[in-house]
Amino acid sequence: MAGQSYNFSQEDALNPGTFSNVAVVCQEVYDNGSEIVTVTFTTVDTNASINQGDLFGSLEITEISSPSRFLIDLDEADAGTDPFLYPDLTLFVNNKYEFDWSNASSHPFRFSIHPDGIHNKYEETINVVEDSLTITVSDASTILVGMSVVKDTENSGLNDNGNIDGDVFVESINGNVLTLTSAVTTSGAMPTIIAGVKYEGSEVDYDDSNSKTTIAGNDSTPTTLYYYCEQHPNMAGLIGQRAELTIDPNNTKVFGSGFQLLVTSIVSTDNVTLDVSSGGVTALLVTTEDVQSTTATIPTIDVEQLNVDSAGKVNTEYILSSTSMKIETTGLLSPFNLKTAKVNFTTPGSTDLVNIEIFTDLSLIHI
Repeated sequence: MAGQSYNFSQEDALNPGTFSNVAVVCQEVYDNGSEIVTVTFTTVDTNASINQGDLFGSLEITEISSPSRFLIDLDEADAGTDPFLYPDLTLFVNNKYEFDWSNASSHPFRFSIHPDGIHNKYEETINVVEDSLTITVSDASTILVGMSVVKDTENSGLNDNGNIDGDVFVESINGNVLTLTSAVTTSGAMPTIIAGVKYEGSEVDYDDSNSKTTIAGNDSTPTTLYYYCEQHPNMAGLIGQRAELTIDPNNTKVFGSGFQLLVTSIVSTDNVTLDVSSGGVTALLVTTEDVQSTTATIPTIDVEQLNVDSAGKVNTEYILSSTSMKIETTGLLSPFNLKTAKVNFTTPGSTDLVNIEIFTDLSLIHI
């Protein structure tokens, strides 16, 4: 079980029949659903090693390989922690992160939206149809949207006439039917490689000359990325155990952490109210270029220009002014005409006199 400690029994080559224990820690266990395929151990003593022929209980080691894995130092050495074996990482939007792989310069550090990046492959010879945007594979369970689709020219035979040109990717997956971003160019059998791709967002810089990879996540960065080595597979874990990068938009350095606010009262003002049942609207200020209404009650109105109808008429039954009011026309040819069958002059009080003044260019006439 991953994370558990075990002992291997190792025979002393100089003293046959003499055995010693080698302490190890299980790091990875990968099974294909029916049997264990790969188990990875690390020795507790860095000078020790596990060899072919060593015993684990009644089991004998018959085959050994030395896989490469990423060990990442998270700048926690001062806290007494060792580098972590391909850890999952959380990166915050608007922060810039630099991965320095100069101590492992033969392992270019890359990002992908697909686990294990370009090493995540599906290979099969399939029959393709010219101008079709779909292809059918035998098993699409490991294929992901965004993977590249290319013809395997190195393993193509004389009768493998099917072809697809340019940069083509998986757009969608329905069962075992893949929809592509570009159509097949030539019909026929086509040895096909469907593989993960390197993430090429503008927020990422792959500086191979200095063995550094930099990422500054933004709002368009995929929420989940995977890191991998461009040269070697499985350096960020085996299938089902791939290390993930989570791009978190809630940057604690931007929004703060642990902040508390006590609200004792709230003062609010209804600047605008809408009455759905009556259709009424109450507002402090309304600015508009046009008002059309059959009935309007306006306590105070300031009008810079009064528009009349096409006949030049303003229709109203009542004009009231609490102060002096003046109706004025200008120009000798612009007289003020009052047309009515009857004119009533009413004073504020029943005994007040009506004072009518008519101004002309020559004199003032009192009536």
